Amino acid sequence: MNTAISEKARMVNVQRIYWTAPIMTLTLFGVGAFHALTLEAASPVLADWRRQTMVVNALGGIGSLVGWVIAAKLRKRPASDRSLVVFQYAVVGALLLFGIVKAVIDQRMLISVTPILLVSTIVGTFYYLRPSRAVVVFFSFGLIYYFSLIHLSELPLSALSVSLSNGILAVSLGFSLSLINWRNFRLTEQQREQIESQQAILEKMAYQDPLTGLPNRRFLDWVVQAELKRMGRNGRQSCLIMFDIDDFKRVNDTYGHPVGDGVLCETAKLLQKSMRGSDILVRLGGEEFILLVPDTPLSEAVSLADRLRSQVGDHVFNVEGCQVQITASFGVAPLETVEETKNYLSSVDKALYLAKGEGKNRIAFWQESTLESPGEREAGAAVDV
Repeated sequence: MNTAISEKARMVNVQRIYWTAPIMTLTLFGVGAFHALTLEAASPVLADWRRQTMVVNALGGIGSLVGWVIAAKLRKRPASDRSLVVFQYAVVGALLLFGIVKAVIDQRMLISVTPILLVSTIVGTFYYLRPSRAVVVFFSFGLIYYFSLIHLSELPLSALSVSLSNGILAVSLGFSLSLINWRNFRLTEQQREQIESQQAILEKMAYQDPLTGLPNRRFLDWVVQAELKRMGRNGRQSCLIMFDIDDFKRVNDTYGHPVGDGVLCETAKLLQKSMRGSDILVRLGGEEFILLVPDTPLSEAVSLADRLRSQVGDHVFNVEGCQVQITASFGVAPLETVEETKNYLSSVDKALYLAKGEGKNRIAFWQESTLESPGEREAGAAVDV
């Protein structure tokens, strides 16, 4: 969880750098240009401050431009890429260093910690930093600011003390904002992942039979429509195999419903072992199942149904300490487009009804042939196998 959140934060940071770096570049170059046009000042100190500010802003603008170029290359990389970690902390470090340099320069003109406050606030609110690393970042930032001001500032001791204390408060504020920012980001991501997980569970429940774990009729409706479109493109035939456990009520009455439920589950597992990877087994309800076999002509589907019928009839189900043997009847039909979308089971249902009527534990298929008159159909002969 923490690793995933860190990786997501990393990607968000890189994206934010990519979108804001051009704005920062233009802003810093603009400020530098302003000072370049106003170098003439009332005093040498003011002129010198403007020159230094112009240089710092120009370097900052160049750095922002370079950061934008790098971010453009990194934003499509995997979140686990080590270079993303290095890049985001390099940007944070450069931003904080810019604030320190600007603050030291500004001390020549007035007692101000505005640059420190700005960069602390930007880093604390704009970038998502893990608390363990934020501690290191802001603590190092505070130390560098402290010693830089002591060794480079020309302020008297009283004014220097004010700048130092205010600067440390600004750094502490930035760290506090960083902690709050990370906490909110982490909670938001955890809630999002929880919602997505719950949605996945609900979606699975909507398309899955709770007893056998097989897909249900709702899923079959969806996958059949997709298969019909695919058949229209490649011109191949697909088939449906519907089967029903014979006299299943007798199993429930003799052994009890828990054993009956166990037989249904074991039947599903048994048949799944004989399926191809592209076949889809669905429980329609009760003791009735259906198998979609893509890219399979009717003759092959009938052979598959006969093999499944033999496996079911020969298998001894050991459920709840009971040994149970069953048989099943199978109906086979080509998958065909019909006027009413939900009637795609019509032909295979007829085939199963025929198999049941002919004595059970057998197979029947149902095929319809198109006549010359558009839209007119006739039933082909139902053959007992």
